Amino acid sequence: MQGLDSVLNIPIVEFKNFSFKYHFREKYVIENLSFKINQGETILLTGFSGSGKSTILYSILGLIPHLYKGDTKGEVYVNGKNVLFSKISRITEQVGYIPQRVNNFITEPTVYEELSFGLEYKQTPSSETRVRVLSIAEDLSLKELLPRNPRNISEGEKQKTCLGSTLISYPELIIADEPLANLDEINQKKTTNLLLKLKEQKYTIIIASHDISKYSFLSPKIFQIQNKKITEIRFNEIENRDSFLLKIKRIYPQNNSLTKNENTPFSLVLDKVHFKYKEREESVFENLSLSINNGKIVGIIGNNGTGKTTLLSLITGLLKPIKGQIAINNRYIHKFKWLEKASLFGFVSQNPELQFFEETVENEVTLILRNLKRKVPAKERIIEVLKEAGLGNYSLYSPFSLSEGEKGRLAFIASTFHNPKVILLDEITNGMDFENKRWLQKQLIKEKEKGKIILFASHDLMFLNSVADEIFVLKNKQLNKVKRKTKDQE
Repeated sequence: MQGLDSVLNIPIVEFKNFSFKYHFREKYVIENLSFKINQGETILLTGFSGSGKSTILYSILGLIPHLYKGDTKGEVYVNGKNVLFSKISRITEQVGYIPQRVNNFITEPTVYEELSFGLEYKQTPSSETRVRVLSIAEDLSLKELLPRNPRNISEGEKQKTCLGSTLISYPELIIADEPLANLDEINQKKTTNLLLKLKEQKYTIIIASHDISKYSFLSPKIFQIQNKKITEIRFNEIENRDSFLLKIKRIYPQNNSLTKNENTPFSLVLDKVHFKYKEREESVFENLSLSINNGKIVGIIGNNGTGKTTLLSLITGLLKPIKGQIAINNRYIHKFKWLEKASLFGFVSQNPELQFFEETVENEVTLILRNLKRKVPAKERIIEVLKEAGLGNYSLYSPFSLSEGEKGRLAFIASTFHNPKVILLDEITNGMDFENKRWLQKQLIKEKEKGKIILFASHDLMFLNSVADEIFVLKNKQLNKVKRKTKDQE
């Protein structure tokens, strides 16, 4: 990638006494922020879930105030231009954005066209476009995916595609919101190496993340958001540093027996399952088998594109195997009626927004209960559950107005409030800070003690180690059990 002929120490981003309050919220998210980011700097932006990281990024991009409306005070400048008086299209010519949730940003029919879209918009010669597409595809291991429809690849592969489509245009300023989310360890390394290369070439980079330890080698400079304010600090000075870096210790249930009235044994069995998507030549699974008894938490890990999400979709019956069977208590999943499946399963996808249908958080929590025609608990009980998850003040808010971490917590509550026997989770810890992961950890242990089956697909191996009874790795179309230390060995 080419470097930038820029003069250092000239602000490329400047906030002047900036405050913002979304029109659907009562309080300001950020207040009187003033700071500068100079050309060529790499900044790590961190803070707890809902602290305002995305609000700052949206303000730089011009999405605030042009798309997200609310009460605005103060000014934001990008390259000396006031964002308030700049068109979003003009800002995006200078600023490249890598969102945490990429699905809404994918528009083209192939990965190649997705990568080349920005260059074609700038009328880059086709010969140069091809060279740059192949180069970025090589850097991010996307070559085999170039002819594929980006909507039919894994979330991690979508993440890499979005990263490539942003970086290929050489934007002056790169904004990355949790760019390692959904990526396996190999692709995390490739992405951070690419960011390091850009840093060395004096690009300006802003990385927003809960887990800044993954990026500490890129920059010692951190902007921490806390109590609506922003503080510039060094890595070793970070306030509440343990909350960001503390390893989550493994929790063992206090009670080894299952809760009364919920201890009827049942099992989930996958027997010699084969699966292949129609549009692909290769199968995803061949002869895959797994057996899980109730009262167990099982983690599923694997590289991007190995089929973790596909596996969960097969279990719920959203997809059907071409060979083999999936059964609960010897009853095949495909024989369950829709309402039976809705009662049996609680499922949280990688993109919680796809599961939201109601206008308020409160109604989202009770949606499945109402669809099943079950009695809805008193409002006080719903608020109590939301408060435990740090969402008590948002009961009448739109689910779509929440931060990514808040959406994940709401999706978990909404998917388990009807007391399903089987809970399936797909990368639910994305966007969660340490405190919220600890909350989720406690919820999973409670569900385990009730005798649930919990299947959790994730790249967050530290979290899986803290809760899972067993961990399996998806590799070569098979599931293989991971050897782990026992309680006595720890």
